[in-house]
Amino acid sequence: MNYLAILFVLSLSFMSFGQDSDCGVTVPTSYNRKAKTKVCMTPKSDCFLNGMVFSIYDDFGKNVYKSNNVKDCWDGTFKGKPLPSGHYFWKISYYKDGREVKKSGKFHML
Repeated sequence: MNYLAILFVLSLSFMSFGQDSDCGVTVPTSYNRKAKTKVCMTPKSDCFLNGMVFSIYDDFGKNVYKSNNVKDCWDGTFKGKPLPSGHYFWKISYYKDGREVKKSGKFHML
């Protein structure tokens, strides 16, 4: 397997939280903003994410992205400037059956 194939596989890896209790929310565990095809950093779900808020933080805890629209896409920038490769953290919250669901995790940006 060559280096480009490894990057492609990494850019498609996801973290899943189960389909029954939490809408099957998935968030990529790695992100390659330099991929030849546009790869969008956004949560995916099997159901409507009512009241969804999705945030991304850098290694120092600085909020670099926040959206309440699941159709929005993060492109690896902050204020229009590309962020460096490294570890980033995400948080998502939404409501299901009247209760707030909160999830968090990390990913590596290539």
